[in-house]
Amino acid sequence: MEKRGLILIVEDDSINKRILSNLFCEQFEIMEAENGKEALDIIQCQENKLSVIILDVYMPVVDGYSVLKILSNNNKWRNIPVVVTTSEESVESDQRLLDLGAVTVIHKPINAGIVKRHINNIVDRQKEHASFMKDYMLQKSLIHKTANTFTCAYHFNDQTVVMEQQYS
Repeated sequence: MEKRGLILIVEDDSINKRILSNLFCEQFEIMEAENGKEALDIIQCQENKLSVIILDVYMPVVDGYSVLKILSNNNKWRNIPVVVTTSEESVESDQRLLDLGAVTVIHKPINAGIVKRHINNIVDRQKEHASFMKDYMLQKSLIHKTANTFTCAYHFNDQTVVMEQQYS
């Protein structure tokens, strides 16, 4: 079975890390980090391959808040979806995490079905967006201008519409 993408699991608790890894290892390639510093090193090497990051908040060395802040301030990394896991259940903490760029916040103990649905929804939306952008770029590349004619071809639902307009 072809893997759907790459997930980076950033978790210092070995039990939670193993649960998450086992939950996704059949569908996705998995990389793991024990703390935010290790995560940032992996992100730097794998930035174009990452489908999603599952990020714990409270870890040694560099915490999840700091990782989110670094990601959101980096043009290359700010669009990598981050799902945050935390044992803290406060509206203020959730709001701060979302403000820093988290796609969603999942509270511990982790519910396998909920986490799996979140991750699959995110990856599905990414693939839909990538397909849309590919079609958009193809459309954009089919615009042609000659001496007195502007020609544009649009693709939509496997159909091509060509428009020509004369100008002087």
